[in-house]
Amino acid sequence: ARLLLDVWPAQEVLAPLEDYARKGSEPSHLRDVERRLLPIVAIPRAAQRLRVLALVGTLEERVGESVAQLALLQRACGELQSSAVLRDLLAIVVVLFNYVNYGTEVAGAAGSQCCGVDAQSLLRLCETKAYKGQFPGFNMLHFVLQQLVQQRPGLRPEHLSNELGSLPQAARVSLDRSLQELQELRADHAFVQLELKEHREAYETSSCGDPNAGDDGGAEGAEEP
Repeated sequence: ARLLLDVWPAQEVLAPLEDYARKGSEPSHLRDVERRLLPIVAIPRAAQRLRVLALVGTLEERVGESVAQLALLQRACGELQSSAVLRDLLAIVVVLFNYVNYGTEVAGAAGSQCCGVDAQSLLRLCETKAYKGQFPGFNMLHFVLQQLVQQRPGLRPEHLSNELGSLPQAARVSLDRSLQELQELRADHAFVQLELKEHREAYETSSCGDPNAGDDGGAEGAEEP
């Protein structure tokens, strides 16, 4: 159904044929390709039926994939919020950020004030190079990690794996693509609801107008999505 829908003629192409068939004109006066299309244009809302069929075949998989990605992102966000290692790392960044940019020492006193750090500044940590580092390419992120290891001498890679286990997989999820897929699912849902509300009769009757002919599949096909 999806392949047929991709090559389905535009409505402005089919409209003259629909008028021709509605008037009962002689099919022999048409070209061969037009005669082949006549049985199709006689089907009520043929393009919309194809879209419904395509949805029936792909909807469950699409919804399942979207739900799984959202669950993964939610799990990764929860891990970020509860990670003790990340909190300690961010605390060091805040102290360093205020000292470098404002000359302010954050001593942790109740009256001390400091400026927060935005996400873009965090991403630029590795771009701030040291004039005389311990090794070539030494940057602010290396320094922050050194401070973290000094505060937590027992820190091991497995601690990060335990606290942020979902993060590597969640980082591969495209937020733009997930948002687009959710918008498409909402549009498909609205389309099916509109078809059932305003054009149910077209799905419950055959192209010949016999209401009993559509009982085998037409109405069921419309209900499933």
